Amino acid sequence: MTDYPSWIEISRGALQHNIASFRERLQPGTSLLAVVKADAYGHGMRVVANSIAAHVDWLGVNTLDEALALHNDGITLPVLILGYTPHSRADEVVRHGFRQVVYDHGSAACLARAAAAQNTTANVHVKIETGTYRLGVPCGAAVEFVSQLQELPQLAVEGIYTHFATAEDTADDSYLQLQISRFAEVQTSLAAAGIQVPYQHMAATAATMVEPAAHGALVRIGIGLYGLWPSLDTQIAMTERATRPLTLRPVMQWKTRIVHLQRVARGETVGYGRTHRTRRDSLVAVIPIGYSDGYDRKLSNVGEVAVRQKLAPVVGRVMMNMTLIDVTAIPAVKVGDEVTLLGPEMPAEHIATHVGTINYEIVSRINPALPRIAVP
Repeated sequence: MTDYPSWIEISRGALQHNIASFRERLQPGTSLLAVVKADAYGHGMRVVANSIAAHVDWLGVNTLDEALALHNDGITLPVLILGYTPHSRADEVVRHGFRQVVYDHGSAACLARAAAAQNTTANVHVKIETGTYRLGVPCGAAVEFVSQLQELPQLAVEGIYTHFATAEDTADDSYLQLQISRFAEVQTSLAAAGIQVPYQHMAATAATMVEPAAHGALVRIGIGLYGLWPSLDTQIAMTERATRPLTLRPVMQWKTRIVHLQRVARGETVGYGRTHRTRRDSLVAVIPIGYSDGYDRKLSNVGEVAVRQKLAPVVGRVMMNMTLIDVTAIPAVKVGDEVTLLGPEMPAEHIATHVGTINYEIVSRINPALPRIAVP
């Protein structure tokens, strides 16, 4: 029993099950990169990375500081920095052997100079823009760009990759196929120019699920690692329509405790703004969680939590540090009872429906200060 008022439980078993489920779909020799950026999508990067280090080949982060946190925790897997790193910090990237995504000459040149100063080699992955239009080198310029990078001393182009805009849309894969074909043209042109790049990769979670042709030398598993589906389309496609159904196990449970109980007479109002009026004599519980913890204010008067395996509605407005729930219908409820905010009874997808967002956002914005605890 934890003494924390609120905490996150992270299931090692679920993480490892999800990794194994993806491994089963990969060809021998295809590497699996686990994306642990954004505090492992809110799950806690340190807890997750240490739970999966023996089961994956690479780790992916967004920033240099995330990569350094993994290094400081003793993680020795290759780490790919997927986001922007200031030029002034290129020496840190090289010193620790991190792989940096590049899409402009300036960044590549800074890394090359840092590698020369340290008498080592900087490994980079070139982002190819095939139609998502974020960071990336245009397809038509990709071969020239890679050729120029190969001329930089002590810089090695270890990988090229792209990212899909619509892989989650299984009803219409035409744009996915267009992006695949654009990337294939770059691959063909590089081969014709005699340029060999060890890691050529396209697929994140959704494409890994629905398009085996996109797997390449490496797949980047993000949301699926945590037992969450990229979209309802992919869930239906992989569980109901697939010849080999895919099972995922949600990794996170978010819990707190009842810290106070009070009787409220019928017809009284509760919380800021008096937005809830009781329709019966009620028993209202206070839980020490609010929007500063990442429990969305839009859940006011519509959210639900689980107490003693029964659902209890949120009543009144979600506050900064507290939320009120109606536990009138739950027998024997008492102060100290465990409350599940997110878990089997209240999955991230259901919460996202209330809030008008996606499951990614629900988990990734939970306050990183809340303790993450690994459980079996």
